[in-house]
Amino acid sequence: MTRLCYTHFWNPGIVNLTYPDLSECFRNSAVQWTPLMIYWIILPFWLYMSWKKQGIQSQPLKPSVLFFTKCILAILYLLIQIWRIVYYFLSSKLVSQEQGLIMLISPILIIITVINILWLMNNDRIKNKYCSGLLFFFWILSVVAIIPDLIIYTNDFRKNRSFLIELIRVWLQLLIALLSFIANCFAESYKFSTTHGKKSIYPEHYINFLSVLTFGWVTKLIIQGSKRPLTEDDCWHLHFTETSANVVDRVEYYWNRSYNHLKNRVNKQQQTHENGVHEETKDLLNDVPKVELKKPKTTNKNIPKFWHALFLSFKGKLLVGGLLKFFQDILQFTGPIIL
Repeated sequence: MTRLCYTHFWNPGIVNLTYPDLSECFRNSAVQWTPLMIYWIILPFWLYMSWKKQGIQSQPLKPSVLFFTKCILAILYLLIQIWRIVYYFLSSKLVSQEQGLIMLISPILIIITVINILWLMNNDRIKNKYCSGLLFFFWILSVVAIIPDLIIYTNDFRKNRSFLIELIRVWLQLLIALLSFIANCFAESYKFSTTHGKKSIYPEHYINFLSVLTFGWVTKLIIQGSKRPLTEDDCWHLHFTETSANVVDRVEYYWNRSYNHLKNRVNKQQQTHENGVHEETKDLLNDVPKVELKKPKTTNKNIPKFWHALFLSFKGKLLVGGLLKFFQDILQFTGPIIL
């Protein structure tokens, strides 16, 4: 790591000061790479869920003002990283200021990630997704990752005016990341259809991700229920994927598949066992078997398990819930240590 940064990765001396600080190598590697690593780790699961989950509309969402705003902000964030790369080469050649290779690697990784984000936003639009929880967390983590650079470059600028360009770059990067986070706090507008009468579709499918996390979409129904008794007309129309008919059919499908698979395997084992015993006990003179064949005993391995069908039916939701619970446990464990 010293070859990439020309400095130590971690310096406990500046961390334990009255005004704690982070080393330049740590800020440009671990701090900036954390949002990128989390994004690329969750991306395969997010794409899998998008592929498996059916949208509430069959047609892709039309490009909106919010969609173009997110794209423009992402492109501006990408241009900031290109600025960092250009400044790296200019400072090395013109000013003869030695900088670690990490100052070049980090913006390149961010550029690759932002290009993928542009593709992901268009893919979510095609897949009929009204908001993106993955981008919501990415941009808020990016804002947090820029704050240490902002503090340090502000202090350096007070001591030396030559850090003005870097300070402007950090402020612009923070502003664009913050605006991108705010833009991802909103969801695409949903046009209510009259195919289900007066009832509207279950709101969780088309509201913003922040409302999904806080269950803000159910507040209106709770207030309405506190004033008068709720009726069937007050409830929402469930999407087809959430209805009991679809859930039962999905569980039954995986149960039958597991049962047929085990049945075929048992029949194949029995046939192999019978053929083997028949060849061994066959009288070569009169073709009369000498022993009676007994069917192998059925073990628990050959009995289909219901929890297998339940897991296969809801594996996506169980996986996402497990990841959220994992991050919650990490925050609960590290919170007291940090404080």
